[in-house]
Amino acid sequence: MNVQQGFANKARRAISISLQWILKRLMVGRYTFIFPQAYRVFSPWYEPDFIRDVFAPASKLTLLTEDRCYLLDRLVRQSALLDGDMAECGVYKGGGALVIARALAAARSALDRPAPELFLFDTFEGMPDTAGTDAQVHLAGDFGDTSLEAVAKIMTPFSFARLRQGLIPDSLRGLESRRFSFVHIDVDLYRSTLDCLEFFYPRLVPGGILVFDDYGIRIYEHAEKRAVDEFFASRVEKPISLANGQTLVIKAPAPAA
Repeated sequence: MNVQQGFANKARRAISISLQWILKRLMVGRYTFIFPQAYRVFSPWYEPDFIRDVFAPASKLTLLTEDRCYLLDRLVRQSALLDGDMAECGVYKGGGALVIARALAAARSALDRPAPELFLFDTFEGMPDTAGTDAQVHLAGDFGDTSLEAVAKIMTPFSFARLRQGLIPDSLRGLESRRFSFVHIDVDLYRSTLDCLEFFYPRLVPGGILVFDDYGIRIYEHAEKRAVDEFFASRVEKPISLANGQTLVIKAPAPAA
């Protein structure tokens, strides 16, 4: 094969690789509709059973989307295999708490140890006024269309639910001896997120999971994301970010002596 043929072969190969790359991007990128079946992604959060049994009961009580509720449901069922209680910080109308409680109730029957409790922390009066002291995205009073009584009524079927009204970290007091396997953090504020981490991380059992709802949402970059990044910058665990903006951290086992 002469030099000219060699260049021609290389050129054909380069063109072929380029065409394959372009075709793949067309199929799996923003033009997925061109080849919908070949690259369709399994999305269990849209399956009828999940929508009916998990998302629909909570949908009018939360801003969480189907995929976010799916992650909560799956992670709670996984975390229920561990020792420790569970918590949600930032409850609003109770939709996320309902997803967590229903998943925990489903898992409790298989436990051969004392069933965990679910602690729910919120002002139940909307966002506090932290202007000038925090990277506050929302105005004071936002998400105020809720109440302790309304959420308590939703939680009535779940005897293991414990509602704690007040500002974090004040509402965390009295639980210092508890251990936790799962915590959902959705407080929207830098200082409150950091307070949650400082309290729950040392009390999280190995394998326990922290879920941050707004880590990847741009408007919370200087609030929740900043707090999480600062807290874990010097720790072995690293945040695992998802495409929908949620992020989770799995507690590592203690190093062997």
